[in-house]
Amino acid sequence: MKKEDLSVWLLSAVPLLASIVLHIAAGSSPVVFTVVFLLNLAFVSYDYFKNRSSMGYPFYVYLSGLVFIPLYIYFRTIRDRHQYRFLVTWLILYVLDMAFLQMSVL
Repeated sequence: MKKEDLSVWLLSAVPLLASIVLHIAAGSSPVVFTVVFLLNLAFVSYDYFKNRSSMGYPFYVYLSGLVFIPLYIYFRTIRDRHQYRFLVTWLILYVLDMAFLQMSVL
């Protein structure tokens, strides 16, 4: 794994894995939303500011990540190097998270 890919892997997997675990443990709680939001904010910021100077990403890429994580992953990986593994990982974990959220509501 390349060094610059670690931050994208963290962004793609950690917040949603935390969300899945919290939905299993706490159900549908505002705490889950807050924790996942803060993790997403931290990992988007970490990835953008770590790679901004070396890869020359404009500021709108960072803003897209604050609004919609898959769009940031698209700008960060697919558009540059055509690597779908990060977005596919995020999508699979997102679907699993939605399934666990639905099960916690029942």
